Amino acid sequence: MRPCSWGLVFARCLPGWRSGAGGATGRLPLLLAGAGLLLACVLLKWQPWGTRLHLPAFALLAVGIAVWAERIGPRVIGACALLCGLGVLPSLEPDIRPVWSPTSIFTTSRWQDYFTTHPQDRAPAEAALGLLAAQKVERLHVVNKHGFPYALMRGFLDVGEGSRRLVVTRHGRVETVPQAVVVVNRLGDGAPLYRRFPGSAERFRAVGATDPFRVFLPEARARALAERLPPPAFAGWERSDALERDVVAQSAGGPVTVRRMSGPELRLEFRREALRMTLRLVAANPTARACELEIQLDGARVARVRLDPGVGWQAVAVPLAPAGEQGVLTLFAPAEVRPVFRALQIFDD
Repeated sequence: MRPCSWGLVFARCLPGWRSGAGGATGRLPLLLAGAGLLLACVLLKWQPWGTRLHLPAFALLAVGIAVWAERIGPRVIGACALLCGLGVLPSLEPDIRPVWSPTSIFTTSRWQDYFTTHPQDRAPAEAALGLLAAQKVERLHVVNKHGFPYALMRGFLDVGEGSRRLVVTRHGRVETVPQAVVVVNRLGDGAPLYRRFPGSAERFRAVGATDPFRVFLPEARARALAERLPPPAFAGWERSDALERDVVAQSAGGPVTVRRMSGPELRLEFRREALRMTLRLVAANPTARACELEIQLDGARVARVRLDPGVGWQAVAVPLAPAGEQGVLTLFAPAEVRPVFRALQIFDD
């Protein structure tokens, strides 16, 4: 039952409560609130962030508890309050923000607390903030669909003594063209190289290695910084099939972010950004068998790439000439081989 329905029930029952609080009419609101809370717990899967749905029932039950407290006397009320206070103590030591453990909220900074549940986001968030600071960005637009960008937004606003401006949307519509854009789409499979905004004659191009906080700068500035801030390792397509999400793997030079083919056929749908484009991939063959990777553009074969086992990362560049505004790039691998990509880019020359 929705909160407004609960309020309607109480509004009708309260007169009876006042006239006969000890009778059946007086108990009816409590019974309804308790039954509704029980029904919600039965029907809804328990999740930590779903406990807020219990608040309407708790607020309604508080009315009955207040009436009950008036009858039992101050001593019993004090004892109950003490028990409730003791019951709160275990909740003061959660895994996320403990109160008295060695890593309590009093010994860690607020910035550290932001990443307690997602520690892997700290390094890319700091990298994105450093990039924005180096480019002197004062107007930032954040497009958030599936992610947790609060720490990045807070870190951006905390610098600049109030001069910075932040706009957050889900679909990318803005009235004022920003100086930079951060797109957070952790669960999405698209990785476009460009973003376009109404009112701006210039495209925004992805730069740097800051995923999942992908930074876009105006194209002219992004190209001027291309040697120092190349496009992300995985970029250039709007939709993918059979490509796993980012995972961290160990390499000779340390941990690296990689993506794997989850099936024998990898499909990338991309937008033609220029008459001549390039597919660049850095791949490795983790099996003991040689892998012939066939690459097709719109159903026509454009290249075959041999990935030998045990030779590490192999870099390959394949020129592309898509005929239409939209292109489909397909990579075929033997059924028993799943290549691993350290970079997979479709970009304009």
